[in-house]
Amino acid sequence: MKKFLVYLFSFILSLCLVVIVSLMVVKNTVLDRNYVKGLLEKENYYEKLAVSTKEQMKNYVIQSGFTNEILDGVYEEEDIKNDVNKLIDQVYDNEKIYLDNSKLKENLEKSIVDYLKDKNIKLVSQKEIDKFVNMIGDVYTEEVGIVDALEPVQTVLNKVFKYFNPVLYGSIGLGLVLAIVIFLLKGRSIFSVPAFTLSFVYIIVIVLMKNKVDIDNLLILSKDISSIIKTGYLDIIRTLSTISMVSFISGIVLSLWSVLRAKVIKN
Repeated sequence: MKKFLVYLFSFILSLCLVVIVSLMVVKNTVLDRNYVKGLLEKENYYEKLAVSTKEQMKNYVIQSGFTNEILDGVYEEEDIKNDVNKLIDQVYDNEKIYLDNSKLKENLEKSIVDYLKDKNIKLVSQKEIDKFVNMIGDVYTEEVGIVDALEPVQTVLNKVFKYFNPVLYGSIGLGLVLAIVIFLLKGRSIFSVPAFTLSFVYIIVIVLMKNKVDIDNLLILSKDISSIIKTGYLDIIRTLSTISMVSFISGIVLSLWSVLRAKVIKN
């Protein structure tokens, strides 16, 4: 009966270890806003978004009869970065997702007025200017804000955050209790099992991720965003690989320690 309990508790301890480590990986990647912002920086997302947004605006500029010079100085890459980071903070803080484009519209209107004055053009009414400014503002919001895509992400994150700490701390508490019970039952030789279990579980997860997810052909919203997701995906695989290797080595060390300890006690 005692031996059965040791193996049962060891199995449950293994599950707790898998849950704890997995949650910590998620916490330090997907649930970490700074990690997400770091990915954007790493992939030069702000720079690419600034360029693509201006290209979209140029299509409306051409149709309006203006020249592209009215877009000069309307916004900078740093403005894009600040707005995107604010959106990320809103998602993680469960705030209303909103992109304020008033600064851009103000700069654009000033640029148009200066352009008309410089070119001595007087046939454009304020109503027409306002309409065009609002149109470009909408382009900026659509390109930078992607509110429709962020709202479902926020909903999922809220649910994850709600249950994350209870599951994590519950698993840690249960794991500690089981480890103590196993120790008291003199089942110390079984401590290598959770380490080996974690290693093998992650090997299986990595194989499934590589075989089931066609990450190279993934397309979500845009190529730039897909590239960011791919980088994060590969980061997680590398992290899981490292944990799997360390766990396997730890399992070997614990097994050897148990064997040596048994020999010492026997002698």
